[in-house]
Amino acid sequence: SSNTLDQIQLDLAGGLAGALSVTSNTVGEQAAFINSGGVGAGTSTLTGNNFSGLTSSQGITSILKFNRIFNRASFASGADVDARLNWWGCNKGPGAAGCTSGTGSAVVSAWLLFTSETDFRCTSPTSATVYLNLSSYGDGFIIPESVAPGLATVSTTQGSVNPSVVPIVGSGSAVVTLPLAATPTITSQLDSATIR
Repeated sequence: SSNTLDQIQLDLAGGLAGALSVTSNTVGEQAAFINSGGVGAGTSTLTGNNFSGLTSSQGITSILKFNRIFNRASFASGADVDARLNWWGCNKGPGAAGCTSGTGSAVVSAWLLFTSETDFRCTSPTSATVYLNLSSYGDGFIIPESVAPGLATVSTTQGSVNPSVVPIVGSGSAVVTLPLAATPTITSQLDSATIR
């Protein structure tokens, strides 16, 4: 829990007998949970992790929720994989251009969406707050318990942004300071998703 690793790998030959929980880790190159034997009675639960390399699960019943799974995935058949409510690198979902590919037989729908809202009403006439959200899916249904991680950038064609790089754990925000009478274009980006 709460580690930063190049790689995490679990290799089993006889099946997972109990519960395995992997929570709030950042893994850069590979997160692999592989069982070469029969599927055991246990379940692996992966929640709130930031996986930016190959993410794979094979032969282990798995529940993946509120993770950032960006780049490549390999969910081989042999055990149930419930991978709903994750961020796959773009709003169109796994397999779309710019999104994670290779989800195989895993259940992935519905996935998290990256949204951005700018509020000019609750701040001064020369500033606005940009609210970033990684905790909605479908028609904007909000999941308050989302802890999906990410690192978004916010930019403006006029004025300045603080912070311009926003850590997201389900949500985050930045303040845009503008010159008087400005009409800026404010852009928020997370992985392959860009919102203006």
